[in-house]
Amino acid sequence: MLTTLRIPTARRRLLLVLGAGLLSAGLLPARAEPQPLRLAVERDYAPFVFADADGQPQGLSIDMLSLVLAESGLTALAQPPQPLATLLEDLRSQRADLITSLRSTPERAEFLVFSRPYIEVPAILVLGAAVSAAEARKGLKALAGKPVAVGKGYGVEAPMRQRYPEIHWQAVEDDAAALRGVSEGRYTGAVADAASVAFLIRRDGFMDLQPAGRVGFDYPLSFALAKPHAALMPRIDQGIQSIAPAARQAVIDRWMGDLDLDAFDRQPRWLLWSGMTLMVVGATVTAWRWRQRGSPDRPPTEDDITRP
Repeated sequence: MLTTLRIPTARRRLLLVLGAGLLSAGLLPARAEPQPLRLAVERDYAPFVFADADGQPQGLSIDMLSLVLAESGLTALAQPPQPLATLLEDLRSQRADLITSLRSTPERAEFLVFSRPYIEVPAILVLGAAVSAAEARKGLKALAGKPVAVGKGYGVEAPMRQRYPEIHWQAVEDDAAALRGVSEGRYTGAVADAASVAFLIRRDGFMDLQPAGRVGFDYPLSFALAKPHAALMPRIDQGIQSIAPAARQAVIDRWMGDLDLDAFDRQPRWLLWSGMTLMVVGATVTAWRWRQRGSPDRPPTEDDITRP
């Protein structure tokens, strides 16, 4: 079942009324509105996008997209949720038009165009309970020959494989599958973004896991359009910039809550989990970087930070 994502606003209704009057007076040329965009929905990349018990898309990115659509005047129809690897093929084959929560890469840029990032999160290493504190302090360098899970097709997968070819990387459907595999002892560890780890610990109770610090990779998450719809990207970028600060903060507060990023630095396990316990009761952690200026291709800088 397809779900229409659109939030009408008083401003848009006023513009429609005024526009209709101008059209009837012959002062404006008629312009056909784009057809609804087919939204590719990732099945479980919480807290950014995931399917609820009824199969409906939820998450920070979905709420953010709703605000962007309201500002831009575009509409979207959510397609059935799928793993990211499947969605990327759908976008490449033009069976879908729009996706959220995606990091720009050269490979993806062959068939997608990206908006300015609307959020940024760090990737971290998560280890199983059997890993000693001494090994955990060494991070990925101590995992040569060990199975470590990573999301299939995720932006972090290729860099990790290149930097640590000695690790037996296991591509899995999503971060939930990665953490579940670590909890069950099938993988020694997993690499996932900090916000997803925190959300899944709260939701699924993976309290036997131990985050072991950042891996030197961040996710600047953007919306992306299949290239045939590239002409619509300026409207999406303008929609991102036009979101009212209060509305943006309400989305952040709903899905992220408050937690210091330093909780994910390497430190004794008991101390880390005492902070994590407070976090999982509230929400997730991440670093919000709201880009007020510059090209979508420009990497975020410290001057751009206003936000999880």
